Amino acid sequence: GFCNLETKLLQGFHRAHFNDASDSTSLVLVVRSTTPDYLGFKVSFAADTINPQFKSFKANFKVPPGSDWQTVMVPWTDFSNDWSPYTGDCNTTDPTGRTHKCCKDDPSVCPVKKNLKDIEQIGLWAEGHAGKFNLQVLRVGAI
Repeated sequence: GFCNLETKLLQGFHRAHFNDASDSTSLVLVVRSTTPDYLGFKVSFAADTINPQFKSFKANFKVPPGSDWQTVMVPWTDFSNDWSPYTGDCNTTDPTGRTHKCCKDDPSVCPVKKNLKDIEQIGLWAEGHAGKFNLQVLRVGAI
């Protein structure tokens, strides 16, 4: 199973649109967690797709321990648009036999500048790992 939260895809009758992130190198999360050992935290963004739930770019991230807000940098090169719908991971093979690819292994699954300019939705996930999780979010941005 999984749990996720996503920004709205529509604003009225128009698609949502975030600021242009094409000149940045990373997504930045300011977060904290009472379950920093949980290994299933993921962040996603949808751009240039009509199917944001399954055709978005997704990356894993870890939350450092502590009760203070933590800044987590997720480089755009960690994101892949070829991730498993079973686990959310790009470095895995599905029960069906389909093997997924990560950006570090195949540049064709990496976000390009146009995708970073056209971000329409951002999501946070707890996925692919059993266990309790807690994630508090103060800010999401790009640097």
